[in-house]
Amino acid sequence: MPSEENTPPITIASCVQIATVMTRELVSVPPDATVAAAAALMTERRIGSCLVMDEDILRGVITEQDLTRKVVAAGGNPVEIPVSDIMSSPVVSVGIGGTVGEASDLMIRHNIRRIVVEEGGRAVGIVTARDVLGFASGMNTILQDLSGMYGTMMFLDQNMQVLWVNRQPVDTDAAGRPGPVHCYELLHGSPTPCHGCPLTLSGTTPERPVRASEIIDKDHRIWQVQCHPVSWGDGNILGVIESAIEVTRERELERDLREHRDRLHVAVEGADIETWYYRAGPDGTAIGADGGVVFAPDSRFSGIGEMFGYLQTRVHPDDLPEFREMVESLVLGIEDSGEGRFRIIIPGGGWRWIRVMCRVIEIAPDGTAVVIAGVNIDITDLTNYQAAIHRANKKLNLLASITRHDILNQVSAIMLAGELLEMDGYLDGNSGLAETIGRIISSAGTIERQIRFTQEYQGLGEADPEWQNVSLLAEKAATEFRENGITIDCACDGLDIYADPMFGNVIFNIIDNAVRHGTDTSAIGIRFTDTKEGGILMVEDNGGGVPVELKEQIFASGFGKNTGFGLFLSREILEITGISIRECGEPGEGARFEMLIPHSGYHIA
Repeated sequence: MPSEENTPPITIASCVQIATVMTRELVSVPPDATVAAAAALMTERRIGSCLVMDEDILRGVITEQDLTRKVVAAGGNPVEIPVSDIMSSPVVSVGIGGTVGEASDLMIRHNIRRIVVEEGGRAVGIVTARDVLGFASGMNTILQDLSGMYGTMMFLDQNMQVLWVNRQPVDTDAAGRPGPVHCYELLHGSPTPCHGCPLTLSGTTPERPVRASEIIDKDHRIWQVQCHPVSWGDGNILGVIESAIEVTRERELERDLREHRDRLHVAVEGADIETWYYRAGPDGTAIGADGGVVFAPDSRFSGIGEMFGYLQTRVHPDDLPEFREMVESLVLGIEDSGEGRFRIIIPGGGWRWIRVMCRVIEIAPDGTAVVIAGVNIDITDLTNYQAAIHRANKKLNLLASITRHDILNQVSAIMLAGELLEMDGYLDGNSGLAETIGRIISSAGTIERQIRFTQEYQGLGEADPEWQNVSLLAEKAATEFRENGITIDCACDGLDIYADPMFGNVIFNIIDNAVRHGTDTSAIGIRFTDTKEGGILMVEDNGGGVPVELKEQIFASGFGKNTGFGLFLSREILEITGISIRECGEPGEGARFEMLIPHSGYHIA
C-alpha cells in the first residue's frame, strides 16, 4: 500500500462531475424585465434565483437576496426597476467538465450560493449550495456506513475506475500503483474486467438495475460481487457502489453441507424414515424437509386444528386422540419432546405402524412452539414380530399352565399315597422300604414347590417392558419382610427403570435371598449411581456375604436351598431389557448385587 504522507486523500466530491448534481432546467428573464416580474416568476417556479439572459448570452444572476437588499431595503419600486440594475455580474461559473469539489471551492472563495455550469460558452445548468451540501451529506453517510462493513467496498465511476475504497487489498499489484485504478486491478490484480462481472452484464442505468454475481479470480478464489448505481437529481448516475466479499470458504462449506445432506438422504431413504416439521406462524407458511411431510397450520393456535385436519386422512381414527394429545402438548409448550406408536394409511390402502419421535426446536416468547421437527419410522414388521412372539408366549404359557396343572395333580396323588402309607405304618422304623418311601415323598414335595414357584413367572416376557419406580417397588417389598425384623432403606427417589413388568420380583428375590441365606441380616440398602457405562442399581445387606467361588454359581438354575430358581429367573427378567446383574460384595461383610442399566433404560424425575 502507498504511504499516507505521499498519497493525497481522495474525496468523492473531487471525483464526481458537476453535471451529475446540477439542475438542467434553467429559468431566465431578459435584462429589461422588471424586478416585480422576476420575483413573480421565481415565486411561481418556487426557486431562489434566475438567470438574466440577453438572447443566448448570460449577463448575470438575480437572487432572492438581491431583491431583499437592493430593492426592498433601499425602498425602491420593484415595478419600475429593471433586473439589470440589481443583478450580480460577471457570473461565477464552472465548466461542464468540472467537479462538485471545484464548485464547492468557488462558492466558498466568492461567498456565493449558486454557480452556473457552462459548456461551450453557453449556460447549461446551475448548482446551488443546497445541492452540494445534500450530495456531500448523503454520500458521506453512505460511505461511512460502508467503510465498516465486511469485505471490500468501492465507489466507481462509469468507467469502472475506483474513486473511493474502504480498504486496500495488500495482495495485488494495484494496491501500491499511483494514479487511478480500475476495480478489477485493485481487487484481483487483473488487467481486464472479470468474467461474469455484474457491471459488464447489466450496465449502470436505472432502467437496467445492476445484478449480483459470483466470480472466480486467477487464484481460484470465489468473490461475491454486488453493484448498485447511485443516481442524483434528475436521474444522473453519480457512479456505482460495488461490494466484493470473498466467499471461498463459505462455498466450500456449502459444498460439504450438500455432500452431507446427500449422504443423509441416502441413509434416510435406505432406512425408510419419513421426516417432517411443523412451523407455526401468522402468515400460514408451510415449511417442510425435502421429501418429508408438510404440515400447514394457519397460526400457532388455530394451526393445531389445521394440522390434524390434514392428518385426519392418514392417522388411524383409534390412534388420532393419542397423537393429538402428544402434539398439542408440544405446540402449547407443555412438553419439549414426544414419542409414540401410531397407525397411518399408506398410498394404495392398508395400515402401517410407525414410531413417531419429535422435538421442539424453536419456541416463542410466550413459551409455545414455533417449530417442531420429527421423524416417522416404519415399525410394522417389528410390531408384527412382537405380536407373533406375544401370541407364541401366550400359547406356551397356556401349555405350561396345563402341563403344570397335570404335574401337580400327579404330585398330589403321590403325596396322598405317601400319607396313606404313613397312616398304615409303612414309614415307621428304620427299614429300607420306609427310607425309600420317605425319599419319594420328599422329592415329590420338592417338585411341588418348584412347580408352584414357576407359576409366579408364567407371564415372563409376555407383556411389553414399562417404566417402573424403584422406590415404590422397594416399599412394596419392605411390607413383605417387616415381620422378619429387616430394615430396608431405599435412596432412589424419582428413579424409574425401563424393565419387564416382573422387575418387582427381582427386587423381592434379592431381598428374600438375603433373608434366607444371609447370616444375621438385619438391614438392606438400595441406592443408585450414574456412570459412563450406565446406571448401577445396588442392593446390599449386612449379612455374611457370598463366598468368592459361589458368586457366579448363585445365578445358575437349581442352585440354592429353596427352589433354586430365584436368582436364575431374576437374571432372565433383567436381560429382557439389556440389564445385567452380578454379586460384588466382600465375603463376611455382606452381599451386594449390582444391576448395570443402559443409559436409555433409566431416568430420574
